[in-house]
Amino acid sequence: MGGYLTNFGVHPRDPYGLIGIPLAPFIHGSWEHLIANTSIAWVLVFLVALSGRAVLWRASTIIVLVSGLGTWVVASPLTVHVGASGLIFGWVTFLIFQGWYSRSILQMLLGVVVVFAYGGVLWGVFPTTMGVSWQMHLFGAIGGVIAARSVGQDMRRNRQVMKRRQRMQRAPYQEAPLYGSASPGNRPWGGQ
Repeated sequence: MGGYLTNFGVHPRDPYGLIGIPLAPFIHGSWEHLIANTSIAWVLVFLVALSGRAVLWRASTIIVLVSGLGTWVVASPLTVHVGASGLIFGWVTFLIFQGWYSRSILQMLLGVVVVFAYGGVLWGVFPTTMGVSWQMHLFGAIGGVIAARSVGQDMRRNRQVMKRRQRMQRAPYQEAPLYGSASPGNRPWGGQ
């Protein structure tokens, strides 16, 4: 399946290989590779998208860039890295850490569920299987943590702003006294 398209993957330390950073997640070496990534990707995309479309795009962009650049810098030259597994590892770590950074109980609970359901895949960040890009896995996971921090801090900041606005709306409207309505002792010219 990959054939000619794998030329558009990440080629480490080759300037031509930089084109593969945004393209590699869409290129797979075989049908089995594509099916293995797609099955888990649907579930993870759904879970990330629960936080909103903008969060999904922002997190995915950060993960793809960190995964691709990290692989481009660290992986062995004369190799080609393709597949969505860097993105998948990033989504897993994003979901695990988003609750921590956003201080959201629901996000933390979702992170615990993700750890139990998909935490085992994180062993793929170690170089255990020949022909599998552990570099993409590792930097995808790092990208997921970076994205969780970035998105989580913004979510927390937005919640604080909303709470502040709600408090201001609930507070009774108090107008500063005008000189004409102030009692005689409070008048700046001091008298009648």
